Parts: sequence; C-alpha cells; structure tokens
Amino acid sequence: MEECWRQALDECGHAELAGPATDEYKRQRCRRYVLFDDVANTLNALCSASYRLGLVTNGPGDAQRDKITATGLDRFLDLTVISGEVAVSKPDRRIFEITLERMGLGPADVCHVGDSLVTDIGGALNAGLGASIWLNRSHVARGPLLRPPSHEITSLHELPALIRTGSALGSAGARPDDAATPGAP
Repeated sequence: MEECWRQALDECGHAELAGPATDEYKRQRCRRYVLFDDVANTLNALCSASYRLGLVTNGPGDAQRDKITATGLDRFLDLTVISGEVAVSKPDRRIFEITLERMGLGPADVCHVGDSLVTDIGGALNAGLGASIWLNRSHVARGPLLRPPSHEITSLHELPALIRTGSALGSAGARPDDAATPGAP
C-alpha cells in the first residue's frame, strides 16, 4: 500500500510523505470498522460455552489483521486463517483444510458461518464441513444454481441455539470444543 502512496505522491514531488500518508490512511480506516450489533454477544456466548472459534477470511494479511484487531474480534478467536497469508482463498477447500489441520479437527466436527453463498457456503461444502450456515442478514433469495447451505439464519443471535441443539451438525452433534467459524469481517 505504501508503494501506491509513494508513486502518487512522487508525481506531486512529495514521495517522502508516503509513509505518513499510509499510516494516516490505516488509522482512519481502522476507526471506521464497526461490528454488527449481534456479533460480540454471540461470540461471547459461544466462548462462554467452551466452543473454539476460528476465522477464515479472504484478503491481504495486514489489512485483515488490522480489521480484526480494530473491531476486537481477536479476543474471541482461537485461530485466524487469512487467504493472503496462506496463498489460497475461499471457496477453495484447501483454506478450510489448513484451518482444520491447525485446529486439530475433522471436517464433520466443524460448522462454518458466513454471509456469502459463493465463498463461504460454497467453500464449506467444498471442504465437506459438518455444516454450512448462511448468515442472510438481507433476506436475499438464494439463486437456483447455488448449492443450498445446511442452515440459514438472519441474525447471529440465532446461532448459539442452533449449535446447542445439535441440529447445526446433524448426526455429528455440536459439542463444546468443536469449532464454529463465523465468516469474514
């Protein structure tokens, strides 16, 4: 990112401002990140119930880690896997396999929650995870060509009950210390 600033400012004769401009841009960007109202309470409830939480997200490592830290998500997470750091992106099954390996879990023991039918739900299905839970906040109709998720919720407030009842993972059953992986910030 700093190189982009350097090139632009060099054309104006002020390449030396690239570092400070990059720093200010990052500060301003981080100040604007806000979680949905249901995120912190839901993640706190899952952590309190001893569920292990991982985050699988696409994007450059530094930008995603800044976002995770700025929003406070890091305090809930046992593991974060970022596509820019592992050179593979959702919906490729390999990013989920990397996550499973790092958490020491099998696919059937994990549910993945995400807001994208293509990258999150498609990726969870590609990886054969125990459940794919579509967070459909906008009540969008699923296209007929897209594979259906295991479950659909419209708020994260619905997630603890879905997991607690065991219906999220079907016959595998959700248990504390299994991973629930909320989608990318």
